[in-house]
Amino acid sequence: MAADTATYVPSDTYTKRFWEKEATREKIEVDVPNGFPRHIDSPLAWTGSDIEMKESEWKLSLTTEELVAIDSALSKFEGRPLYATLPYKSY
Repeated sequence: MAADTATYVPSDTYTKRFWEKEATREKIEVDVPNGFPRHIDSPLAWTGSDIEMKESEWKLSLTTEELVAIDSALSKFEGRPLYATLPYKSY
């Protein structure tokens, strides 16, 4: 059986297929740790319908040219040390 992996640039088709497949999977009952709520009723707790209604606000569609520019910028940083040097200031 092939592993189900996300594409590098997820598409609407892939996303729809993923969630359709996810809906058919057996649901596993999971207990939350003591002291944690089973349900969160807050504007910070998004539901699927919340996301669908605001998809245009949250989803960023990039052109091929924009993806190429991002990949190009990323390649300049890959493999480099992750530290910043602070400017030296003598007093």
